[in-house]
Amino acid sequence: MAEQISSERVQKLDEAKEIIAEFESHEDTQLVGARDALFEASRRIKYDGNFFENVERAMGITAGIAINAGYDEIASDASQLIEELEEELLNDG
Repeated sequence: MAEQISSERVQKLDEAKEIIAEFESHEDTQLVGARDALFEASRRIKYDGNFFENVERAMGITAGIAINAGYDEIASDASQLIEELEEELLNDG
């Protein structure tokens, strides 16, 4: 069971990383704050609250900057991932 949870969380990290990379491919910048939050999430993958908090922070940063830059689809993807994480946290808790 713990292995399945870790695998699902790695998948969420990959999804978040892809969303960040998509934004960065359009802009000549790195989302350092979002990447830092993902790094923290990866270090705390086994700790529910810390993991979810850090991935949500990364996607919140990404969504905000994407909206500001006019990349609504990327912002929507980031928001969708936040929604999925919150739903997962509610179902697990």
